[in-house]
Amino acid sequence: TPKPSSAASDVYKRQIIYLWRQVQASAKRCEDKLDLCHAEHGKAQDELQVLSVRVGKLEGQLEVLSSK
Repeated sequence: TPKPSSAASDVYKRQIIYLWRQVQASAKRCEDKLDLCHAEHGKAQDELQVLSVRVGKLEGQLEVLSSK
């Protein structure tokens, strides 16, 4: 098998390095988006808990009113 020339080998290596950096950058963007989703999910869970407490209080008030 013929041995690749040094210039062709260098080009190939640069392409691999370029593609690897693109993959790393893409992975970082995905991690950032995932972190944002986790933060938003946490906020939504907190809001849901607050709403659940409010609904419980309203149900209690409704029971008091309906028993009169």
